[in-house]
Amino acid sequence: MSKPLKVWGSLSAEVVNAGMCMYCGTCIASCPVNVLQPSDEQKPVIKGICVLCQLCYYGCPRVDLPRADIEKAVFGRIRTEDEKDIGIIQEAYFARSNDKEIASRCQDSGIASVLLVQALEDRLIDIALTTKTTPEDLWKPAPALAFDRSQVLEATGSKYNVAASVSVLADAVTGYPESRIGYVGVPCQIEGIRKITHAAYSNRKLGEHVKLTIGIFCFNSFLYKNLMLDCLQEQNHVDLRNVTRFDIRNNVFTAYRKKEKLFEAAIPDLKEYRLPGCSKCQDFTGELADISVGAADASKGWSTVLVRTDTGRALFRSACEKSSIEYKPVKRIKLGLKTALKLSERKKLRPAPYLKL
Repeated sequence: MSKPLKVWGSLSAEVVNAGMCMYCGTCIASCPVNVLQPSDEQKPVIKGICVLCQLCYYGCPRVDLPRADIEKAVFGRIRTEDEKDIGIIQEAYFARSNDKEIASRCQDSGIASVLLVQALEDRLIDIALTTKTTPEDLWKPAPALAFDRSQVLEATGSKYNVAASVSVLADAVTGYPESRIGYVGVPCQIEGIRKITHAAYSNRKLGEHVKLTIGIFCFNSFLYKNLMLDCLQEQNHVDLRNVTRFDIRNNVFTAYRKKEKLFEAAIPDLKEYRLPGCSKCQDFTGELADISVGAADASKGWSTVLVRTDTGRALFRSACEKSSIEYKPVKRIKLGLKTALKLSERKKLRPAPYLKL
């Protein structure tokens, strides 16, 4: 008996409406006829006729993610017992930007932005896929393409709302078919990139353009409308146009106008605003990326950097050689990365109900 077709209707019922969708945008990018679109509800929607290709379903990272196969393809091996919670690591560092312009505009240390700029200058990539927000747009996240340093800088700063940013991968490949692409995103988005690149049935031509992935540590993301518009703006009367940055430290979410705190709340108190799919995610550090970056364990103004692949190592060393980065090696992972390991262990306790094929 032949298997039933697994099309958009299947993905909608089994993932999106089942509260498992991470709104990564991989299904949107995978659609060959461009009828899947982002929405203000932060879930993919269909605006057209499904052609029953099944690429959206089998490209979704919530559908049977072949993690061991991906690790063998990307890293040349599977993780060891010591790496079971945090992923494969070649080298680990604490680092910060020596680039004054980047450091002045970025959150924490600016390492992700430095690495993207370095990748463009080294011609490792031609395009960087990023996520932008602006006070003028009330901090609503939107995916963007960056071709140079100035455009990378336009996307600086942490975002705590997702924007289906993998979706613009299809636009980049269609508009620039010979391009080499770099992608920076949270763990579920990196999983989407790896899924379509290495899964048995997927839109591989898109994933094969991605030559660099930078993973951003992420414990939770929030629904934009619920957190920004309802909680901050309506309930707490925060004018989002006055906010200059958001930050999460010591389990507290804070909105700032320069150094002034406009709003703060403990993360547990914001649980109702969390993206539902986050409760099904077990990856804190971006375990499938070439290089991962986050604030956990780092001193203020520094970042933790986990180099995972040869590509990531070559890029990090290039930035160091050009004095774009100041760094200190983490020689003993278990001692130096206690917080990252603890948060990774906590996320691993969440259910991750990948659909079985």
